[in-house]
Amino acid sequence: MKLVFLFFIVAVMVSLFVGMTEADKPRFLTTVCQDTYEKCKEQMLKKDKK
Repeated sequence: MKLVFLFFIVAVMVSLFVGMTEADKPRFLTTVCQDTYEKCKEQMLKKDKK
């Protein structure tokens, strides 16, 4: 889970540098958040099955 959290922080940092235009920033952040959320959900489902 630490790796996912670290990836999220890096992605946010990258989004701030890369997506400087206001139109791109929310779209990029939304994609990152959804991607991170899906990964977290998968991890939680795997834990529940054990």
